[in-house]
Amino acid sequence: MAPLVVTPAVATRWASSETDGRSRWFEVVVTLPGVRSGADVHADVVHVHADRSVLSVLASATPGAGTAEGDPGVDYRADAPLPRECDTADGARVKFSKRSSTLTARFPERAAPAPPPPSPPPP
Repeated sequence: MAPLVVTPAVATRWASSETDGRSRWFEVVVTLPGVRSGADVHADVVHVHADRSVLSVLASATPGAGTAEGDPGVDYRADAPLPRECDTADGARVKFSKRSSTLTARFPERAAPAPPPPSPPPP
């Protein structure tokens, strides 16, 4: 019997850095009930278009003690759209909490483009 495929709860928000309060991060939190280890989670940034990316998450929850024999478990699949302001090239901070069975990915805000150099004075 194939595992049940479920879309997990996904929450997103912009957050400020705890250290300086000026840096902003885009945070994606995916709740994965029954997932016991970060080894059971696979997360990738997928570039759909040049200016559009998503965080794609796949995870497996294996049957726990006390479940029916032959219980196939649950596979989680989710795609969280990332705003253009996220710097996906710089890499994300990703962590998995065994206690809460959540995956948290934090993406830094993309740096603003440098202003153009001043025009030379007229001759």
